[in-house]
Amino acid sequence: DLLGPVDFSYDRAALVALPPLVRTRYTQHLRLITGGAPQLLITLDFDQDALTGPPHSIPPEEVKRHYLEHYVIDLLACVDVKNGLKGKVDADEMVWHLQPIRA
Repeated sequence: DLLGPVDFSYDRAALVALPPLVRTRYTQHLRLITGGAPQLLITLDFDQDALTGPPHSIPPEEVKRHYLEHYVIDLLACVDVKNGLKGKVDADEMVWHLQPIRA
């Protein structure tokens, strides 16, 4: 109630900052406080064993696990991270559009 209506949310670095055990709670909470508003989500996909987080790797399968039940998920872009993530590991930056499924 305090937040009011939300038209759209943008997650540039929150999900990738969270450890695996917290991400499910975060995605559920964000959906609830935004009323299921559309989202623009930025994730990174890389070999997590090669670099401990944060940031954490969020592969496409995990994005689907968190959001597929409530959103139509579109991958808008997948771009190689120039010079690797932190200069240490090859990574892809992925841009997702999450459009709520309305009953």
